[in-house]
Amino acid sequence: MSFGYILLVLCAILFFGNAVNGHPKIKSCPKGWLQFEKTCYFRQPDILNFEDASKSCERRESKLFDYDDAFEFEAIRKLFPNYYYTWIRANVEEELEWLYEPYEEIINGKNSVATCIAFYSSPTRSYSYYHPCSALFHSICKKSLDTFHQWMD
Repeated sequence: MSFGYILLVLCAILFFGNAVNGHPKIKSCPKGWLQFEKTCYFRQPDILNFEDASKSCERRESKLFDYDDAFEFEAIRKLFPNYYYTWIRANVEEELEWLYEPYEEIINGKNSVATCIAFYSSPTRSYSYYHPCSALFHSICKKSLDTFHQWMD
């Protein structure tokens, strides 16, 4: 056998090895996780403080939801329960939707005790606000789709 033939067979195995009936498989989030682009999101069933919510996500090999951009936020907004707060992380707090605009930390609750951000959602009003990290709120875990080992037909 020639080297070229062996290389061709290996490439075919790699490409079609993840296929069914000649069609490549598509990677998707497991049941119970919401997919947006190449990321999976899961609303945790327990109401937890910020630290416990973060640790619970870590046990799922994920991290507490962090806000990257408005498109991502809108795509997963249905995971936020109405009339409740949900913990979030934010890299640029100014880009969030706040209770009091324009954004200023102090008027939105940030102080020496309230340093964690939670998002309140309702059909008529939604906003972010600082709370004590010991408060008990909902939480959402975020995990890259590539870290899951599940393939769907």
